[in-house]
Amino acid sequence: MFFWTKFYDVTNYIVYDLFQDPYFDTLDYRYFLLCCYGFFFCVEQYLRLRKRFALYKGYPKEDLKGIVTEEEYNESYPYNMYKNGWGFCTDTYATVNTVLMVFYWPVFWGYTHDILAAHNVVNMDERNGQMAHVCLFTVFTSLADLALGLPVSLLRTFHIEEKFGFNNTTATVFVSDTLKSFLMNLVISNIMSCGMVFIVEWAGQKAWFYLWVYVSILVFVLNTLYPVLIAPLFNTFTPLEDGKLKTGIEALIKQTGLDCRKVFMVDGSKQSNHSNAYVAGMCGTKRIVIYDTLVKDLDNDVDAIKAVVGHEIGHSIFHHNWMLLVASLGNIFVMFFSYGLVENVPAVVTSFGFELTSTRQDTFLKIHCFLALYGMAIMPFWSVLMNAMVRQLEYSADRYAVQLGYDINSSLVKISKTNKADLNPDWLHSMWHHNHPTLLERLDAATLYKEGLEKKKK
Repeated sequence: MFFWTKFYDVTNYIVYDLFQDPYFDTLDYRYFLLCCYGFFFCVEQYLRLRKRFALYKGYPKEDLKGIVTEEEYNESYPYNMYKNGWGFCTDTYATVNTVLMVFYWPVFWGYTHDILAAHNVVNMDERNGQMAHVCLFTVFTSLADLALGLPVSLLRTFHIEEKFGFNNTTATVFVSDTLKSFLMNLVISNIMSCGMVFIVEWAGQKAWFYLWVYVSILVFVLNTLYPVLIAPLFNTFTPLEDGKLKTGIEALIKQTGLDCRKVFMVDGSKQSNHSNAYVAGMCGTKRIVIYDTLVKDLDNDVDAIKAVVGHEIGHSIFHHNWMLLVASLGNIFVMFFSYGLVENVPAVVTSFGFELTSTRQDTFLKIHCFLALYGMAIMPFWSVLMNAMVRQLEYSADRYAVQLGYDINSSLVKISKTNKADLNPDWLHSMWHHNHPTLLERLDAATLYKEGLEKKKK
């Protein structure tokens, strides 16, 4: 109790006294956001260019000899080159859209207010009316994001993925999945927005802390419910049929001591030929999920499939999901602590073109504008740090599969070939974007660990 009391005293001093300088109200935060976006756009194009030069080098014979033949490499080369080329176009398109959206936020805000006021749907001076305004604004901006992002989604699904034999999504499935995702995200966004507005009004100076608690609870609940409520909206999960695979996976579960008896085959081929497997869920919702495409890619080889599932079980045994959750909650803590620093700085809102009206809508606008700033200025760096962390967890899970006695290397090579993986990566592009180590890095690490185990046995 003493610790938390002192914690509150120190943080509230930092948030509400030390950083309350008039200088912060003279900054143009919209200009700052756009500068950040432009900077990261340039970084992205530089990384894409590096990646393109790496692909131009061709088959790395010294690295891939005995692992992937030149013919197999040449099958993946066009796919990665094509994605890279289109990436320049889609990045530019997304940048223009983002800039437009930032300037049109005040337009949407005023338009949604006028709709509610003109039709007398609710009393705009009361809490319900102001919350309705927040929700309707979220609907309009979400619809705009959906419309602007649709061309890129169509391009990736029905051109790039289709061209190289990965797409299985029909127009009906695409529309259905898009609408489900939109509605689900809209509901979650409105629950989060209305809850945050209520908390700020209720908690006063300590609002930033309670915002962290609230959003952390939502993140935990979503992680818990995802495998049982959200994932089944998009795919069919079927218990494994009796046979060698089911017997093998049950033996693997017994071998590892994993507290999970739910194993499902998911029809991932409904959308794509890319393959995967995972262990998801918390607090009683844990389950092992194997893509039907993985079984196909590994030629129904039970031992090869068990190697991949063993890797995924390793993530669960070592509590990697909890580690990632704690890391994410740490980022959310920093985010809302930072919100507390600028909560009472009007320019954070007015520099985006909004007008402050001393109502509940002001609270939402402060949160909305700040989250946009944080997302553009900080999240790219945070993403790189999280990728670095996840890569280490992948090495750990690979070692666990090796420890179980499975040939994870053989499975990794097969999956990389069938998924046309990036077999000639640029180190900087990989560090910035990839949350998995490269194929060669994983093979080397697993081989080294296996040799170490063999030496210990001797």
